[in-house]
Amino acid sequence: MRQNHRREIALAVHVAVAPEHEAIVRLAPGAATRTGWFDATVVDASESGLGFVGELFVPRGCLVRIDIRNPLNTDVSLLKTRLRIKRVQMIDRRPGYLVGGVFDDDSEEFTTRLTGFLATIDGVDAA
Repeated sequence: MRQNHRREIALAVHVAVAPEHEAIVRLAPGAATRTGWFDATVVDASESGLGFVGELFVPRGCLVRIDIRNPLNTDVSLLKTRLRIKRVQMIDRRPGYLVGGVFDDDSEEFTTRLTGFLATIDGVDAA
């Protein structure tokens, strides 16, 4: 049973392997930008984590950095944080992967940013 309400969404996200795992998880040359980021789509979010769909495999247990982009202005970030991957499922042959993870930040500052992000998704004024 889920502990948190999951919101179904579709938002662009940039994903990169966190520095701690870059030596262990190496993306193929050309799979990501020179800075190590690749594009995916966030498909659900909750108070504890989120899921995204992408074309690159990311193993369970891996720490990644995420940067969810504002659909009205892709130069603006809605939420930046770290995620620990908990599930990976191949969803089609292109390849495509459904990846789920939990937030790896329990600071008060992050909780405030996350609350505002989720309120925006829910259509509630976060102020």
